[in-house]
Amino acid sequence: APRLREVMRELQKQVHPDKFTMHPEAQAVNQESLSVLQGFLSSVKKLQGEYPPAGVHRLKFHIRGRNDELRQVGTVLKTTGGDCRKLVEVSLSGLFTHCGLSPIFRWDPGYWVRTTACRLSSAEPWAKAEPTKESGEPLTAGDFDQLEGLFEAVAAVPWLIGQGDGQVEIITNDVLPEFEGRGWEISEAATRIWQGERDEASLKKGLNNASQLAIDRLLYHTRAFEEQENEEQ
Repeated sequence: APRLREVMRELQKQVHPDKFTMHPEAQAVNQESLSVLQGFLSSVKKLQGEYPPAGVHRLKFHIRGRNDELRQVGTVLKTTGGDCRKLVEVSLSGLFTHCGLSPIFRWDPGYWVRTTACRLSSAEPWAKAEPTKESGEPLTAGDFDQLEGLFEAVAAVPWLIGQGDGQVEIITNDVLPEFEGRGWEISEAATRIWQGERDEASLKKGLNNASQLAIDRLLYHTRAFEEQENEEQ
């Protein structure tokens, strides 16, 4: 399946306002909807602590059909206030189908990654971030589901380098130190994973139970990014 950026490039070829200078109304509609769509995609690639708020974005585009006649297509992007990427995928797939493009696509690395630790000073998602429960029992994988976005963000660092949007700095200067300050010993292992190491036993050696579980999640997301990259090649 193609990456989202590839399908978007083909969509823009069809709906770009410059192609509709002889049809000012269609040109204005496409300009507005393209701006909304690009702004939305930018918002879920550079998340600043929280997912987009619940809302509805109605998109309408004019495209050229057979014999160069104009026809209108559209979709509705709905957000729930949480991780609604599957819902958005369905909406985008419908739009792409109407335009004769691939309805199946893969998100590029960096989308839907909450890189600012969901407001590090707040209780969420750190409410369950201590390495042991109040009872003293070790954490299990299900005890820190709220941190999944942070593990994905840390794993994404090699794919975020060079984007110039400050995400890598946030992860290295804010997210990892916050983990370490709460007893999670993952900074060294994360660096080794970024450098290509995948030996689970070596990465987990000497770490507490919660840190070992965190390493499992970092490796899981790293492998997922690698699989996406290999599929593209």
